[in-house]
Amino acid sequence: MNKQFLYLATVIVLSVAVFTQCTEDEEFNPKAGTFVLKITDAASDDEEIKGIYITVAELKLDGKPIRNFNPRTLKLSDLKNGHSEVLISKELAAKEYGQISLVLASDKNDADIAPGCYVITKNDSRHNLFPDSFGSTYLEIPVPITFELVPGKETSLVIDFDLRKAVVRNTSGTSSYSFVSELELENAVRVINEETAGTIAGTVSAKDLENTHIYVYVYRKGEFKASVEGTGNGKSNILFANAVTSSKVETDGSYNLPFIEEGEYDIRLASFKRNTDNVFIFNGFLNTTSKRTGMLLNNVSVSAGSETQLNIEVFSPF
Repeated sequence: MNKQFLYLATVIVLSVAVFTQCTEDEEFNPKAGTFVLKITDAASDDEEIKGIYITVAELKLDGKPIRNFNPRTLKLSDLKNGHSEVLISKELAAKEYGQISLVLASDKNDADIAPGCYVITKNDSRHNLFPDSFGSTYLEIPVPITFELVPGKETSLVIDFDLRKAVVRNTSGTSSYSFVSELELENAVRVINEETAGTIAGTVSAKDLENTHIYVYVYRKGEFKASVEGTGNGKSNILFANAVTSSKVETDGSYNLPFIEEGEYDIRLASFKRNTDNVFIFNGFLNTTSKRTGMLLNNVSVSAGSETQLNIEVFSPF
């Protein structure tokens, strides 16, 4: 009887051990890594815009849709100054990838908001961002980026949807605002790996700039050309088209430029002044200097995972 009891107890212990091992093996998938994709915004410098909304209908990796993605409508214009929202967090095949595609929808979403991508102006008017020339209710924006999903590890990427480059005001047509051309829209979206990104932040001191708003623009070192950036570029005549990202200087003088890849950068400030129609328009680049001894604004270094503190002084309007 004792031998039978001992045998039964041994079987139970071994069964529990095998079950536990199987459970642990199931929790860790040696062929999968966790893919996290967030979205953020480099703010529009159009002061008439109250809000910009987009509907993300689908996400793709290397041209293939990510299964079970739930379409989302986001107030993208709220996701600035380091704020972001998670689009998806999912275990996917652990391997190297080379492209992320964002698919936007122009039609209604589950919340019955129509159109799917639109601008709300200060007078609460709604403007469809899909121009008739697109000829489709969906718009796919492919963004090349090489990254690898590692088994058992999380890889976090951020889509920076630069509204300043992506949305333009129309002088004709049925909508006062629309997306830029498809090629220009691809240049308005970038993807950053959070692990290799840093931040530039600080304050701006300025005097004698009444009725003026100031924006901070970041360029890769050597890529800023005032004659091009201040006069408009491309089919949609986009100002500051080559800037990596931008930030509006707040009323307390602060600014924040997150999600910047490691490297050397050139910082430029521009003023927007209210005209006779009570609209803020680009007025010119500002003469500036760093308050930090030895730091040049055309040679600002950004390191992964760190914040570069940069306080700037405007010493004359132009």
